[in-house]
Amino acid sequence: MKTIGFTGTRDGMTFLQKQNIEDRLSVLLEKNDIRVIHGDCLGADSDFDTIAKKLGLPRGIFPCDISNMRAKCDLRGAKCIKPPMNPLDRNKIIVDKADIMFACPKGMKEDQSGGTWHTIIYTRQIKKNLEIFWPSEIF
Repeated sequence: MKTIGFTGTRDGMTFLQKQNIEDRLSVLLEKNDIRVIHGDCLGADSDFDTIAKKLGLPRGIFPCDISNMRAKCDLRGAKCIKPPMNPLDRNKIIVDKADIMFACPKGMKEDQSGGTWHTIIYTRQIKKNLEIFWPSEIF
């Protein structure tokens, strides 16, 4: 079973990101048994969770210990629910457990601030498979 990890902006995904994530998960699902893991934060994690539930994917939830950042996703059907922890530590665990990381950043260029980019940078450092879903088309 392949594990897809997820990181994204608290501002939520754009329509294009949602569409591309759902399409990519559907393609992976045709070829593999997959499960997803995410950090249960407001915004993109919640959007990702909704897509995963729609596709009937097993979900693992790794919440952060900052209560006002939590999306409190519907835990029904989740296969794994971890205790809350520091967001940056939690993000590294998600990357370490994932076979592929999906990332949905807020902007069109790299930004060294914020948890999403810290997670992308860590994913690259350990040479983990990474797919970035940009907020709009790049021409």
